[in-house]
This record gives sequence, structure tokens and C-alpha cells, in this order.
Amino acid sequence: MPSQPIRGILIDLSGTLHIESTPLPGAIQALQRLRTSGIPFRFCSNTSKESTSLLCQNLRRIGFDIPPETERKEVWTSVGAVRQLLENRGLKRFTIFCFRLIVSLIAHFLPYQAVLPLIGLCKGRVRSGIV
Repeated sequence: MPSQPIRGILIDLSGTLHIESTPLPGAIQALQRLRTSGIPFRFCSNTSKESTSLLCQNLRRIGFDIPPETERKEVWTSVGAVRQLLENRGLKRFTIFCFRLIVSLIAHFLPYQAVLPLIGLCKGRVRSGIV
């Protein structure tokens, strides 16, 4: 049976290309080769600790070539998926329930210029606020 050509690749980030702020050996060069191959690819991450933009900034800082103008197309995160869903549905007001309030997440949603109630748990106390 003849092999099928590769039509696209999904690449997990943490633990596949890097661990914390250290690229894995050969990962930067492999990404460069993949870009020149013409095979479509997307990075994916289920992190909710940082926005897609901050994640991409950190990847660029450690040596990965992720152009700012294509990061929303190339990098798929859980935070970015929520933002895309809100955009697609035209929602302007929403509530985020989280255990930690992360400033980088707030910045990811600021283009909405909507009231953003936030509720988080801090050492057993419930805190809330409006951004």
C-alpha cells in the first residue's frame, strides 16, 4: 500500500519543542526545516497560564521563529480558542472563573473593551473584580 503524503502536522509545544525556557536539542533547526518543506503545520498548547501572545513572545525569546504577524494562525491555545469563540459569536460580555488571576490573560481579552468580571480563588478566599 503506497504511503500517503503528509497533509499537515500538529505540534505540541511544552515538552516537545521546549521545556520551560530551554529549547530541546535540535528543535529550533527542525522547525526551520519544517518551514522550508512547505508542509502546513500548527502549534498547539492547552496551557491556560498565559495568553497566546505571551507564549509566542517567550518562544521567540528562546530562539523559535514565530512571526508576530502569523502567531494567531500558527499557534493554537486554549485561551486563544476561547477568544476565537467569543469573536465568532459576537459576544462582548462574559465571565471567567479561574483559580488564579493571571495578568497576561486579561491583556489577551482587552481588545474587546468590554466589562470583564473576574472571580478567582486566593488562599481560600474568593476575590472578584471588574476590569
